[in-house]
Amino acid sequence: MWTVGVLTYSATGLPAGLSISSTGLISGSPTATGTSSVTVAQSGSWFAWLDGYSSPHTDTLAQTVTVPTGYSNYTLTYYQDIDTSERSSSGAVDTLTLQVLNSSGTVLSTLSTYSNLNAASGYHRVSVNMSAYNVS
Repeated sequence: MWTVGVLTYSATGLPAGLSISSTGLISGSPTATGTSSVTVAQSGSWFAWLDGYSSPHTDTLAQTVTVPTGYSNYTLTYYQDIDTSERSSSGAVDTLTLQVLNSSGTVLSTLSTYSNLNAASGYHRVSVNMSAYNVS
């Protein structure tokens, strides 16, 4: 497996006194009380090539995300392109499993599993509602 990427973070609607860093950390002290509707976005490009040995094999790709408490909606969005040179359509050879883990590494949920059987032409956008894993 190999990866290449550059990510940037942005936030709209942050209360005065708060800012977002280049690593996505929101910090500071609000200068007034009230309610805000904040949208945090991660953009850029990240590419991961998950081997493909023509036999069952496990690679691991992980990203740690710390979300601020007190919000009710979290969505993970990414672009996925599954290519394969496998000639057989009878079984999954290479698989990718999207899981949610807690800070101890315990699997909380398996959100989806993809394989060479899901090969399609080009990238497509995948969005997953993560609100069930709200930390507040």
